[in-house]
Amino acid sequence: MNLQIDELLIEEALAFGENITKQYVVEQALREYIKRRQQMRIIDLFGTKLLRI
Repeated sequence: MNLQIDELLIEEALAFGENITKQYVVEQALREYIKRRQQMRIIDLFGTKLLRI
C-alpha cells in the first residue's frame, strides 16, 4: 500500500515519542480514529445519558 501523508503531520507526531517509526505513528492514529468513532457510535445509540455516569 502506498499512501501520501502530509509529512509535517508525521514529523509533528514523531516529535511526541522517542524511537517511534512513521508506520507506528500512522497505525496508532488509525487505532485512535477507530476507537473514537466507536465511542461516538455508542453515544449515538444510547444517547447523552451515558455522559452523566
